[in-house]
Amino acid sequence: MIAELSELLDWVVNAAPYSPEFIATLGKAPAIWAALFDKYLENAGSSNFDIANRFASAAPSLDTTLAAKISDEQAFELVTAVVRAAKYNAWTAIGLANDEFNSLPLTKAKAKAYAAANAPEATSILDAKYLLMGLGRFTEDYLS
Repeated sequence: MIAELSELLDWVVNAAPYSPEFIATLGKAPAIWAALFDKYLENAGSSNFDIANRFASAAPSLDTTLAAKISDEQAFELVTAVVRAAKYNAWTAIGLANDEFNSLPLTKAKAKAYAAANAPEATSILDAKYLLMGLGRFTEDYLS
């Protein structure tokens, strides 16, 4: 039974649409939501252009629902993942990053608040994603 539930969870997460309604529904199930958000992070920062661009294209329509579900730290992780995909030359991710995430105002505000209040931890997240530009430059380039 547990193996079957695990397989179902994997299928749901891997086939998950980028839909505010889907996020709102799954957000009521913490374990499923955590797995889904991890998948969103993976997709947002993917080196595969199709995967990264698909997430970046959908992200603006998800902003309100995502921002209501995620912590400031998760918002920062999501923004850094998109910047990482932009560094891989995923065009739609580049567009979000070059626009300083203005099409994601709620997620951007949370990410900016996290960076301001948690500089050492935010710097560690940047380093883990190989965004070796320093927190000051990162916030100036992408969150100002």
